[in-house]
Amino acid sequence: MAKGLELTTMAFIIIALVAVAMVISFFSSTLPEMNTNIYCQLYQAVNAISFATEKPPLPPQCSIEPRPEQRTIGTLKAEDFYDDMADYMFGCWRKAQRGTVGFEFICFDLYFNGVDGIITEKNVTDQMMKKNYCRLLPNNFLDLLNETYYYDGISCGNVTNPKDNIIEWESDITGEGLYIVKYDAFKRKIIVK
Repeated sequence: MAKGLELTTMAFIIIALVAVAMVISFFSSTLPEMNTNIYCQLYQAVNAISFATEKPPLPPQCSIEPRPEQRTIGTLKAEDFYDDMADYMFGCWRKAQRGTVGFEFICFDLYFNGVDGIITEKNVTDQMMKKNYCRLLPNNFLDLLNETYYYDGISCGNVTNPKDNIIEWESDITGEGLYIVKYDAFKRKIIVK
């Protein structure tokens, strides 16, 4: 009788281990972000209760800062990218939780193999007007031209309120090179440079 009990116990242990392995496999393949979140919380909890004076830094996957998305854009005509550029700026504003995030970060690294023409703030803001982005991401002042923006007599944001200039262009996009779209927490603006 003792051998039967041992075999039954062993069978239950093996079944339990297989069940645990299946649950872990399910969560790691279908919910990787949840696993990362659990891992980071456990990592921080263990570090909090450890008595070591030098605590190791957080692993990169536990960082609260968004990582820059790197995009390689082939050779294109400038006018073919106005719409995409408006989307990149609006996406960065969403990542910045509409200006409420308290730290600076790069949203997009855009490497252009070549631009036939110039991608300017005015052209992209025209596209923002067409896409109705100005309500959430106003850009009523053209930085490089040093003038107030109007599209068919309508401003992209409140003209009398300088806080409505949320996008700051430091350079137009032309030729080949790397340009970034980032969020500046101090200015509470999207920067294109």
